Amino acid sequence: MIRRFIEFALHIWYNEATEQKGCDALRYTVLVAEDERDIVALLSLYLKSNGYDVLTAYNGLDALVLVQTRHVDLALLDIMMPD
Repeated sequence: MIRRFIEFALHIWYNEATEQKGCDALRYTVLVAEDERDIVALLSLYLKSNGYDVLTAYNGLDALVLVQTRHVDLALLDIMMPD
């Protein structure tokens, strides 16, 4: 179920992003914000194997810092995280 959701979200986002940037050869950056390290590892592995750059945050504060300091094309967020 989670895999289908991620694939669906990335498919929609990817199509919109490539139309805006005009090139599908560009790499996109996905932020994975999740406090469960196993989930972060799984999502990171999946995204990296599909050609995405991945940033990770294990709490809300780290996620905010990354969004403010790095370019993020898509954020996958846990809605119940510490901090």
